[in-house]
Amino acid sequence: MNFSTHATIDVVGRATREVELLPPQAVAQDVFHATGTQWQFGDILVGDFRLEAFGDDRHPQGPPRYPTEQAVNVVFICEGTAHVSLRGSSFVFVAGSGVVLPTNELPAFYCTVPTRILAVSLRGPDAFVLSGLIPEQTTAIAAAVIDTHPALEFLLALVATAQQHPIKTPPAGAIIAKLIASLLGADQDWHTRPNDPAVTEVLTVIDERYREPAFDVKAIARHLHITTRDLEHLFDRQFGGRRPSDVLLERKLVAAMTLLHPDSACSAEQIAARSGFATVAALDEAIDSVYGLDTKTLLAIQSPA
Repeated sequence: MNFSTHATIDVVGRATREVELLPPQAVAQDVFHATGTQWQFGDILVGDFRLEAFGDDRHPQGPPRYPTEQAVNVVFICEGTAHVSLRGSSFVFVAGSGVVLPTNELPAFYCTVPTRILAVSLRGPDAFVLSGLIPEQTTAIAAAVIDTHPALEFLLALVATAQQHPIKTPPAGAIIAKLIASLLGADQDWHTRPNDPAVTEVLTVIDERYREPAFDVKAIARHLHITTRDLEHLFDRQFGGRRPSDVLLERKLVAAMTLLHPDSACSAEQIAARSGFATVAALDEAIDSVYGLDTKTLLAIQSPA
């Protein structure tokens, strides 16, 4: 069984020397301080790091850049503000926003306040799931899509737990790739297709009722007064293959992962109840697909001695 590996990032860059943060990389012009951790799930890299305050006035020869050669990067601004400059255009990304960096794009990041960045780098076979979803140039992801999609919440919960325990690489990598593809697909739909009111209603009712153990795809179809087959077709048209059962399970799993840390003080039974799983066994099956452990063992590992 392959598990995630990680490396600690604690780098001070000075005077135009290259400083590797593990892919994605940065070229440090003048001074900056980056701290954090990056995890590797096969060909997928997830980096959670903080850039301390630096800006254009401290970079006479240019700001840090993040090469994405042979990789696609999706970068989320979790805290602070990032100014991104590319080919004469400048964009401002605040907390809760995100950006897609296609291969061979080298945008420059300016930060004038401490900024937390979560970066996902996909290359090789894992990037194939993004076929048709990657823009030709650096592009912002709609904030409304990030806010309503489970990808960022899942990734934040994943890295919080990965700080304490290695994660199973194959399933975690597949989930990350699928969520990023789904996020980019939702963003594409946001910009290019009129959103089907029925799909909006489905997403709303899932968010409202996912904690109910008996709430399933059949219940969603009944809510819309359509058949489950019609519901599947509705999602296939809107999301290109994403199923309502996937959305429901993702929402439950994200909720569970946010409770899988010592500060939550929740038992396995409480986590199952609060995240919509009928039994601890059902929760264990979902958690095992990512961590390779049952819920109680994972909680025990993370509990302070």
